[in-house]
Parts: sequence; structure tokens; C-alpha cells
Amino acid sequence: MEWISVLAILIGPVAAVLVGRSLQDRKHKMDRKDLVFKNLMSTRKMSLHPDHVRALNMIDIEFASNRKEEVKVRDAWKRYSDHLSDEKFRLQDLDGWARKGDDLLCNLLEKLAQALGYPIQRSQIEKGSYSPQFYLDNDAESQILRRGLIRLVHGELALKVSPFTPDPEPVTTSTDLNDINGESD
Repeated sequence: MEWISVLAILIGPVAAVLVGRSLQDRKHKMDRKDLVFKNLMSTRKMSLHPDHVRALNMIDIEFASNRKEEVKVRDAWKRYSDHLSDEKFRLQDLDGWARKGDDLLCNLLEKLAQALGYPIQRSQIEKGSYSPQFYLDNDAESQILRRGLIRLVHGELALKVSPFTPDPEPVTTSTDLNDINGESD
């Protein structure tokens, strides 16, 4: 009978550590899944955002179990990923391609919400986001600048250069600066 007590004294702390570690591992897995979902929700109107792309690419890793909900998440991600790669459709009908992409992303977010136990309706996913026009404009302008610079570097675009004649009298005092700025004493 004493050996049972000794065994319990030895095994008890080890079992507690193992159970604690298992619970901690499960929490870390849920936190990572939750982060994927939150990153996608917060960037759903900014599909080029690095956090959005990173979260999409983590789905196959973080939702890899054979649980029914996670299989649905991976299936929805596969459909969305296939759509994003459909260059022919994008070139033929950009507006239609974008609408279908929005629908597939909403479907993916809905499946993620269900798998994680969030009580979010599809209408909240579709209508409940905010993205300032500045972000959209900034992305569009960045693309225009990048494409123009690429065309310039490849010699497809010329850079207009015009002569510049500097002012012969340099500005030397703060009074001169005030005169230039239209300020007077």
C-alpha cells in the first residue's frame, strides 16, 4: 500500500505539469487561429495589406485538423485562393472578378467565425467594416507610381528634364527668408 502513495507522490506533479502544458498548448493554438481570423476581419477591405495576405497563408497551417468546421474553412480558403489565381477571369471582367472575390472572402470569414465560435452573421461581415478612402487612394496611387517607375526604368517612359537657373543672390539672413515668405517686420 505504501508503494501506491509513493507512486502518487511521484506521478502527481508530473501529471499536473503535463496537463498544464497540454492546456497551454491548446490555448496557444486557439490564440493563433483567433489571430488569423481577427487579421482577416480587420483587413477585409484591404486585401493587399501584408497582414491580410499573411493571415490567408496561415489558414492551411492553423486550421489543419480534421474537425468538420476546420475542413469547411480549408475548403472555403481553397475556393477563394483558386479565384484569386484566376488571371483569365480577372483580365476579362475585373468588376465581376472583384465581386466574386468579395463574396468568396465573406464566405471564408463566415466559416472561420463558425469554427471559432463567433456569433457573427454574414451581413455583419459584408457591411460591418470600415476603411478610410485615404487607404484605398493611397494603395491605388502607390500602384500607379510603382508602375510608372518600372516603365521609366525599362525605358518605356521618358523623364522630362528642363533647365534650371538658380537665383544669383543666395539667401543669407533670416530677414531674407522673411522677404521670400512674404513676411515683414
